[in-house]
Amino acid sequence: MNKMMYLFSQIKKSKNKLSDQFSLPKRIYKIQANLAKMQEALGRIESRQIQSLSDKLTDKLFSRSIQNNEFQVFSQWGEDGIIQALISEIEIERKIFVEFGVQDYTEANTRFLLVNNNWSGLVMDSSPEYIQYIKQDRIYWRYNLKAECAFIDKDNINELLINNGITGDIGLLSIDVDGNDYWIWEAIHCISPRIVISEYNGLFGNHRKLLFLTINSLRGIKLTFPIFIMELPLQLCIT
Repeated sequence: MNKMMYLFSQIKKSKNKLSDQFSLPKRIYKIQANLAKMQEALGRIESRQIQSLSDKLTDKLFSRSIQNNEFQVFSQWGEDGIIQALISEIEIERKIFVEFGVQDYTEANTRFLLVNNNWSGLVMDSSPEYIQYIKQDRIYWRYNLKAECAFIDKDNINELLINNGITGDIGLLSIDVDGNDYWIWEAIHCISPRIVISEYNGLFGNHRKLLFLTINSLRGIKLTFPIFIMELPLQLCIT
C-alpha cells in the first residue's frame, strides 16, 4: 500500500512539473505584456510633462528645439517624443501610419502612436517569424493594426501598400530596410505621408550625395550610404 501511495505521489509530482513547463510561455507572455503596459504608462507621463513644460515657456524656445522633445518608449532612440511633438503641430486628417523593417515590433517608431494616440496602420517585415509574433501580440487584437510579411523593394512597395488598402494622404511613413531606404521612398507614389522617418548615414558628413542601390541586401555585407540629411532638408521630418 505504501508503495502504491509513493508511486501515485511521484506521478502527481511529475504532472505538476510538466504543468509548470507548459505554463512557462504563458508566464513569459504575461511578463512581457506587463512590461509593455509600464512602458506605455511612462511614455504618457513623459509626453504630458514635456507638453506642460513647453506650454509654460513664453518664448517657445523649448518647443522649437526638436531635441528637447525627445523621449523613448518603444522607439530605438528619442523618436517617440519627436513624433509626439510633430503631430501636435502638424494638421493630420488621416491618422494612419506605415512602417516597414519592424522585426517583432517591440522596438518601433509607430507602436507608441498606435497605443497612445489610437492611430491605425500597417507594419511589414520580411521574417515570417516576426510577423507571426506580432499577430500573437495583444496589440494586434486591441488596436487597428495590420501586419504583412514581405521582402520590400522599390518594385513592389506600391503594390504592397495598395493591396493592404493604404493609399492617398497618411500621417506617417517610417522606413528602415538597412540600405535601400532612399530608393524605396523615391519609388512610392500611392501615398502622400505628412511625416517621413528614414535613416541616413552621416559617416562621411553631409556635403556629398552618395546613393547606392543594393539589389539584394541579403547577399553579403554592404556598406551603403542611403541619405544625407542636407540633401533632403525638412522632408526627413515633414512633407
